[in-house]
Amino acid sequence: MLVVAVGSCGNLIGLEGLDFDPDETSTCTGASGACGGRSSSAAAGVGGISDGAAAGEGGMAGTSASAAAGGSDDAAGGTFAGHGAAAGETGACSGTTAPLVCSAVECTEVPCGGRLWNSRLVPYEIGAGISPSMRALIARAAAAWSIQDAPTPSFIRCMDDDCGAAGELEWLRIAPQRDSILGSHVHQIELPPDASPHRIGHELGHVLGLPDAWQRPDRDAHVTLDPSHFCDHDAHGFGICRTWPGANPGLPPRTTGFFGPFESRSKMLLSSSFVCARGELPDESVSGPTEADRSALLELYRMIDKWAPFSPVSNDYGSSSRELREGVTPVGTPALVTSGSPALEIFARGADEHIYQRSREFNNGIYAGWSVWQDLGCCFDSDPGASSAGPGNTHLFARNQDGDIYWRAYQAGGTPEWAPWQSIGRPTAGASSAPATAAWGVDSLHVFVRGGDDGLYQKSYAGGWEADWTRITDLAFNGTPAVAALGPGSLDVVVVGKDNQLRRLSYGGAWSADWFTLPGQIEPGSSPALIPRGNDLDLIMYIQHLGDRRLYEAHSFDGFNAWYDLGGILAGSPAAASSRSPRTREVAALIADASGKDGSAGLWSRYHEYTHPCLVAGPDACGECGCSLSGVGADCYR
Repeated sequence: MLVVAVGSCGNLIGLEGLDFDPDETSTCTGASGACGGRSSSAAAGVGGISDGAAAGEGGMAGTSASAAAGGSDDAAGGTFAGHGAAAGETGACSGTTAPLVCSAVECTEVPCGGRLWNSRLVPYEIGAGISPSMRALIARAAAAWSIQDAPTPSFIRCMDDDCGAAGELEWLRIAPQRDSILGSHVHQIELPPDASPHRIGHELGHVLGLPDAWQRPDRDAHVTLDPSHFCDHDAHGFGICRTWPGANPGLPPRTTGFFGPFESRSKMLLSSSFVCARGELPDESVSGPTEADRSALLELYRMIDKWAPFSPVSNDYGSSSRELREGVTPVGTPALVTSGSPALEIFARGADEHIYQRSREFNNGIYAGWSVWQDLGCCFDSDPGASSAGPGNTHLFARNQDGDIYWRAYQAGGTPEWAPWQSIGRPTAGASSAPATAAWGVDSLHVFVRGGDDGLYQKSYAGGWEADWTRITDLAFNGTPAVAALGPGSLDVVVVGKDNQLRRLSYGGAWSADWFTLPGQIEPGSSPALIPRGNDLDLIMYIQHLGDRRLYEAHSFDGFNAWYDLGGILAGSPAAASSRSPRTREVAALIADASGKDGSAGLWSRYHEYTHPCLVAGPDACGECGCSLSGVGADCYR
């Protein structure tokens, strides 16, 4: 059931099947009609009827109307987007004083997004009737959506705008109107002659597989929809994006088409009078995607590599999801622990300097949501560090306000399960960073910190804590060290040197003679995360990448030389954890707010070993996930 709340009408964004005007304003009054109803002075949504406007995708135009882009989907390859473009649309936002509720039958979850492109290239041609200036805008938008050195597809224009003659087997055609003679191997979008640069960029985003942003499950916190136009159960894409489970029932499902915090400036929004939105409108003069749009595209295509997209560490998508408790938001870098797969624990420091913990809950091995946040005490001025020595055994560390590193252990079935906090002291030079920890077993723990002299210090536990902290090397570094153990007797530490270079030190009975300088460009002020990869003798490192601040991954088996852009705009350093059976890995971080500049939208997490429905062979899977817009028999994954 969709509840549409009436709020202040700040800005306007657009929708499938609706006319739009960038300069149009609305008072959020005067709308009428129930879900799937008839509107006499507005554009009809999918499956609706309009008597004075353009019909949208699958709509039917009445008197004095003309069919707009995407009205039907016949023998041709299908239209990626169906935004009506006829002038004269006069509809308004919902104006009742009480929330409008759609019927449960009509307002269902729907698949979101388009088909994924197997090829790294999307050939395209521009049909006759497109002006030279519009052609230049299209070429500029296509170039802007093409991300360098990324797994996402890039647009390439066919010579003489004839992809068939160029030998292409499948391509995109951009024209003022659809050509029903073309076969299913040609995918078409239609552009009106007055399409803005933003509109062009929006349509190309659909081609690559991104849905309209107002389909997100958190839309009610950001937009107000007119239900007379967006509650038709036969509509493609007018409901809230549906979720899709991962291959492992113990891992959380993910919502199709949901990538990062809501952004009102996204290219995947258009101006219209049928949706009221808060925030800054997209720039109509810009055809290229925002940084958040690029991140969304990366997260979409990293599903090919079995990476689930980031999702809030919460059981809901509302604004409260970013709070650890009422009025308390997370700060800094969280800590992750997998203590018995697919169990996951996350620890976070609140703005009140308490440490909080929550974990995934299960019902007969099936994911059942997150537990409530548990307050583990105060008063800490560093981020937490945590490790697991086996199922039901967790060790938590943080620096207290008195300057000492404190330890708290959890043992399932213990009395009590959480032992009291205990000080393990500090280096003589003091502790200037959060602790990092790794375990070789229940009675073998290792904790590392950056000292007040910027050196690396270690303290170990073997049935009892060592009396003193040991300074490992003379290298001065910034931030918090990252540590991982491939097994008993093995330790690896990675730090960020004063020159912002990543450096690695290894232990295998004795520490290596010197630090190894590693490739990788890390954002200044951030720290890496380091984990073992399941049962392999491989380490995986995660960083907040320099400049774009996205999540990057590299492996030790190739010397950390190949860095993979995973998307997601981070507001801080990442945390990571891995499990051996089944072999999965998890990453969590504070995610940047919609502007991608300052502040955060709370803690988000993602995991590896996720299977997106569009990567499942067969037309039935296409119908389930919505990745076939052209109907029966199409391949989900090009």
